[in-house]
Amino acid sequence: MQFVKKKTKILAHRTIIRETIERVPFRFQLASPRDIVDGRKNIHEPLAESFEEMDLNPKIKEVLAESGFRRPTEIQAMAIPKLMQRKSAVIAAETGSGKSLAYTLPLVHNMFHDKFTMRSITRQKNPRAVILVPTRELALQVLSVLSSFLLNGRMRAIASLEQFGSRKKMEDPFDVLVTSPTRLLQLIEHNEILTSELKYMVIDEADSLFDSEFARDTLNLIQILTDEKRPIPLEYINIVSATITRSTFERIVTKNIHVLLNELKQRFILIRNPGNAKLEISLQILDKYHDDYFMVFCNDKVQCNKIFDYYYRHNLKQCGIIHGGVSFEDIRILICTDIAARGIDYPHCDHVLMFDFPRSPVDYLHRAGRTARVTKQGRKPGRVTSLVTRKDKVIARFIQLAIQRKVPVTDLTEDSENVAKAKIKINTRIKSFKEAKKLIKARSRGLIE
Repeated sequence: MQFVKKKTKILAHRTIIRETIERVPFRFQLASPRDIVDGRKNIHEPLAESFEEMDLNPKIKEVLAESGFRRPTEIQAMAIPKLMQRKSAVIAAETGSGKSLAYTLPLVHNMFHDKFTMRSITRQKNPRAVILVPTRELALQVLSVLSSFLLNGRMRAIASLEQFGSRKKMEDPFDVLVTSPTRLLQLIEHNEILTSELKYMVIDEADSLFDSEFARDTLNLIQILTDEKRPIPLEYINIVSATITRSTFERIVTKNIHVLLNELKQRFILIRNPGNAKLEISLQILDKYHDDYFMVFCNDKVQCNKIFDYYYRHNLKQCGIIHGGVSFEDIRILICTDIAARGIDYPHCDHVLMFDFPRSPVDYLHRAGRTARVTKQGRKPGRVTSLVTRKDKVIARFIQLAIQRKVPVTDLTEDSENVAKAKIKINTRIKSFKEAKKLIKARSRGLIE
């Protein structure tokens, strides 16, 4: 019964993705997705080796130089020139590869062009761009990046993810709104913002926004904003993700998408007796690597709070849980769930500790990508340590195979039925073994013949 429910959920998710793809006007004429993944065989133009080579607005180049960014990452070099052409696209690259700048820079460039060439005016309640994100923390992070570039063009961005407290921000004119799909629908419904002049839309962390919690709201927004009756048509929609389902439309992707980062030192520790043993082993790891900055992943908020209390009682004062207003600078051990940490840039992270093993290989990929992220000096290698219990052994083995073979993690997970069947088979064997053991013990005591 549980397997049937899971399969139904996967099929529903695929239906939503397909409905979205059919509505969005993807117009890029690149290579086929397979060719791009295999090494960009059909991309004829050479990739820029520096931001200075790109045809970006001088004000943007000025901020990049001041911030110490000179060389674009692979996805930035591929995506920025294409997105400056104002066409819809899917940007897919491994976690930590710099996707935020890949869509932010062309968006700001196009808005500068509108402001100074077409004389567009910043208006109250009339954003010209909207960026959809799943969490408040990611919204604040995107807002920070955007604001540093928009200030030079005398433009303004705001974030609004809560029903109360953001109304005051929206009283002044603004150009870009960073929000969640659910919140944006509320704002439109209550006429707190108008969409008549909206030209650009970005769906960041798309795998989260197309999942069950946000999927219908995201699809409804796309239907509203691509309506042919709108006075100003939506110029493009960018879908950004570290994981993407295989589809028929063209994509801007890097060859390492869904591949576990090679430079990471990854370790799997089998926990035979879960409970306090996991807490004690995690403490030993934190003590051994006492100079590392950690992200400790749990599968739910309850576990996060439990671990935080345990660490605090053991004098680990520099630990914290992701929530609004937290300062990452002062935290050496950041405790979080997958959703809370999605897209968060925690630049100090040297070590990812998976206290709870992820529910899918794709979640493992997202977590592992929190370390070895792109910095101004380049990619910084990191460590990943996973605590594996008996129920996690099947999925952990799949991930280990992907690491050993250096293949995309999706190659081992697309046939999710086999993974589920493998789990059922192992659980059945364990149950049969326990029953046989009880039977032998009962016979030895003469309780049964």
